[in-house]
This record gives sequence, structure tokens and C-alpha cells, in this order.
Amino acid sequence: MIRLITILLSFSLLPGLAHAEKDTLLICYENTSNPPLYYSKEQAKPSMPGVTIELLRAAAEQNALQLKLIQIPWKRCLKAMQKNTVDGAFDLSYKAEREDFAVYPYAEGKVDQQRYLHELAYYLYTMKRSAVTWDGEKIHNLSGPIAGVSGYSIIAVLRADGYTVEGGRNQLSNMQMLIRGRVDGVAQFAATTQNIINGSPKLYRNVQKHDKPLRSKLYYLAFSKSFYDEHKNLAEQVWDSLATLNSQGFSEQLRQKYIQ
Repeated sequence: MIRLITILLSFSLLPGLAHAEKDTLLICYENTSNPPLYYSKEQAKPSMPGVTIELLRAAAEQNALQLKLIQIPWKRCLKAMQKNTVDGAFDLSYKAEREDFAVYPYAEGKVDQQRYLHELAYYLYTMKRSAVTWDGEKIHNLSGPIAGVSGYSIIAVLRADGYTVEGGRNQLSNMQMLIRGRVDGVAQFAATTQNIINGSPKLYRNVQKHDKPLRSKLYYLAFSKSFYDEHKNLAEQVWDSLATLNSQGFSEQLRQKYIQ
């Protein structure tokens, strides 16, 4: 069995590496923490890299692949997909416009909901003194915009519902906009946001999370078009491995390890 190596590479090394070896997968993902799925370089531990990282390692190992991972800003990760300088990326929810540069797992003519990585929900965060409410159907009493991370699918969803949404650099900068009163709320992932709050509890003591999720979505490992065209069978086998591991409860077992 090929020894599995995970290497964090700088973005400057990307060109020319994506298809250097057929037995290597070069995958990018966002340079933030979304515990317990993955962690920033500052927070990651060799023995606890995150549920998604371990899941991808297992799928790669089943297919005799080396897995090389790079953490970069999300918009740069998507741009790398567009330029075919990486083999793939996670976490991508499905957006039709992303099919211009990303290949999702398909079955019977539609995105295969059995071959996903995991399901995540977006939540609304506001200041405790705010009059803004979310009843599960509509956001009420907005007098300013909501912030979402640029490139995240929730922005298009909220705009389609008629809300004014600003695209922030990352979830930390969005939280800073919230406490400074630049936006009425932020729409982002609970685990990442809680990690930010835990890091500066006094700073964010007046921030509240609304109980009902704004949206819940499936997230995928997607491949670049160039990689999929050259290695279609391999891509399908990796997606199959992810589906099998999830159906066998592997991800849930990993989650239990991370909450102990």
C-alpha cells in the first residue's frame, strides 16, 4: 500500500503540480477552521487534522493515492479550480454556475446525494440588542445588509430571497463587521463562528446565534474539469469510496473521536 502523505503546500507552488503524477491528488480547501471537519494551520494537530481530512485520506488510500492538501483563501481555491492548477477542492455545495469549472458526482442525470462529504447548515448571527429576528421563513426588521463570505453559496441564496448581502473576506472579518455595526447580521457556519467566539469571548459576548438554520446543504469534493477529463474512472472511484465510507458510519465514528 502506498504510504499516504499529506503536505501543506504554498499557493505559489501550484502551477504544474496538479497533474504531475497520476497517483497523487492535489486538493485545495479554505484556510480557516471549521471544527471538527478541518482546522487552520495554527489549530491543526497531526493526530487530529479534522473529520473531513481523515475521510479524504481514507478514500485516497483505498485508491492507492497520495493526498496533497493546500489551505488558501476560498476565492483563490475556486480560482485554482478554474485554472486547473489543482485536481479538486472541498467543501463545495452545488451551484449550477460552478459547473463551468467544477465536476460534481452525478447519478441518473443529477448531482448524486449519496456521494457527498457532509451536510452543513448556515445560521444567522446578530447582536443581542438587535431587533432582527428569523422565524424560519423570513428575516424581519433588517435596516442594513447581511454579510456572507465571498464565494459562499449562501450569498446567492439570500439575494434571491430579496435580502441585501455584502461579501466579506472570511468569517472572522464578517464577525468584526457585525460588532462594529457595519452589518445587521452575518450568515455563516455554526462551528466556525463558535470557534471565533471562543477565541475572543469578551469581544463577542453580545453576539447571538438564532436557533433555526437559514439553509442546510450537502457539501462535496469536486474535481477540476481537466483532472476529470484525464482521470474520469479514478474520480468516480474516489467518490464511490467516500459514499461507502459514509454509509459504513466512518464519518460518524470520526466525529465521536473529536468530541471526546
